[in-house]
Amino acid sequence: MWSIDFDREPESVAASDTGSGDLFRGVSFPRDLLERHGARLLDPAAAPLAAGAPVPGSTVYRSDALLVPVPALRPPRRRPARDPYVWITDTLAGIGLTFDVPDLEGVGQDGGACWRPITLRVAEQAKAVVAVDAWVALQELRRNLPPFDGPGQDAIPEDPDDERDPRRRYGRQIGLDHILVGSAYSGIGAAAGIGGEPATDGHGVPGYQIAAPQADFSARHPVQLVLDAPSRRDGAAFERVAGRRRPVIALIDSGVLPHPWLPFSEKAGDDTVILVSGAVQERIEKGLASDQAPARGARPLAKISGYLDSPTPVEPLLGLANAQVGHCVFEAGLIYQIVPDARILVIRGMHADGAMRESALLIGLEYVAEQVRAAQADPAAGLFVDVVSLSCGYFAESEDDRLYTVQLRKKLRELRALGVVVVAASGNYATTRAMQPAGAASIPLAGPAAPMLAVGAKNPDGSTAIFSNEGKAVQYHAPGVALVSTFPPQVQGAQSPVLGIPGSSPAGRPPKPARTSLDGDNYAGGFAAWSGTSFATPIVAATIVRRLVEQASAEHAQAGQAGAGHVQGAARPSALEDVSAAAAIERAAKVVAGLAPPPAPPGS
Repeated sequence: MWSIDFDREPESVAASDTGSGDLFRGVSFPRDLLERHGARLLDPAAAPLAAGAPVPGSTVYRSDALLVPVPALRPPRRRPARDPYVWITDTLAGIGLTFDVPDLEGVGQDGGACWRPITLRVAEQAKAVVAVDAWVALQELRRNLPPFDGPGQDAIPEDPDDERDPRRRYGRQIGLDHILVGSAYSGIGAAAGIGGEPATDGHGVPGYQIAAPQADFSARHPVQLVLDAPSRRDGAAFERVAGRRRPVIALIDSGVLPHPWLPFSEKAGDDTVILVSGAVQERIEKGLASDQAPARGARPLAKISGYLDSPTPVEPLLGLANAQVGHCVFEAGLIYQIVPDARILVIRGMHADGAMRESALLIGLEYVAEQVRAAQADPAAGLFVDVVSLSCGYFAESEDDRLYTVQLRKKLRELRALGVVVVAASGNYATTRAMQPAGAASIPLAGPAAPMLAVGAKNPDGSTAIFSNEGKAVQYHAPGVALVSTFPPQVQGAQSPVLGIPGSSPAGRPPKPARTSLDGDNYAGGFAAWSGTSFATPIVAATIVRRLVEQASAEHAQAGQAGAGHVQGAARPSALEDVSAAAAIERAAKVVAGLAPPPAPPGS
């Protein structure tokens, strides 16, 4: 038996979500991983600062890229006063930098907020040696932000979109292109045997030490499953129970690989469990294309291409299975076990080593928002997504900065206003420092919005997993240790069984199979055990969607008994078919409220 626990008032360490208590704790990346992704660690003790700027917390970011709102990246035909593109160009030129912009054709046409990364490089006109560092460039842009043209500093609008000067409107939304992770690379959550690790010590990179299953079975390892696949109703059967529209959970993660339980396709057929989209993958690849520009003068960086996960080892001469390969397939299997009638939209944004650029995540969320808007205008033209499940995160350098917008937080607000529930992993660092996007769950929104939940992990005995992050945003805990789910059977690493006797083929007798101990990275059986808040999160997402289906089924049955509703062909859509923002927000709030027990009476 398993359950989801709710804590109405999580124990809050003094600065659990502002970062001032744990601000400098928990961020460290292996050097080769930083180089693979063109990233660097922001060291609070050595970070250059503009006058009056606060000391940042540690974070990891693309060293030569800044996230910029798309409207500020379109060059003007002339040089009008207060033009944001001209302001950015001139400001960066002042420190010897220029930049490349990715292809913006068709971007932002639906009115949603969009960012794209610009790739910084040394300007030909530079008169001195120049360090290409996105943090320094960001500090210079913020130092040169035009003064507020209102009545006083107290009148500065909280939302930069309300600024009158377009340089301030978009300048306040420029930020680092953070590197998110699917799990911890260092710190308590990365210590072998503590939990939350994939197949190798330190989450697969430092030292390449192979982690065998620990006493607490925290490391990823193959298992055998003798249960049948969950029963999925065909379209006609599902329609009789809950209406025509199957609910959808979106995963922006490591991509898909074939598995018998999880057929995938770009077309939503009856047998399609996982939906993929070549269009959004092309958008991600095109949006990050300036990374690969020859002007970088360095080796090409790791890139995302297509929706297939990468079973090919990052280090082919070692042959070890990638640290986060199968991450998304494992999540999808958990969802399928809980709500097999749902569809799972998979967008690949994470590399097989567990790193994901914030820009890739933003483009994936941008696609989800576009599909939702299209479905709300015409259900046949888009895809309504009920829940977005995010098993990734980063530590922001400044959590409580009122002036500058956290891009990811703004995009999630937009989705929630459309009626999409957001569920995010709290992280595996055993820290109270808020990981983004999960930390945003504690921030109230103005206006109607679907809920956002931050999720921690539980052990099988119900205790909180030792690696699970805490903080005032983390109100929900779900099973997240030694879980069993689907895993790509194609993944077979270089680790060999400790003991083995080869098979034989005696003449005239049946072949005799080999005898071996467990091969810790041969997943030919198609299932694995794994741990982490990454996997507690889709369990919560799937539970929400299962309850949405149960709620729709109850209303559907009631409407049928009354001789009205979808069953009798009436105009009123069934609960799941009404994808208007208002209806989606209302039903999501009702279902999520059901996950939490009612508050105790006063004085009890």
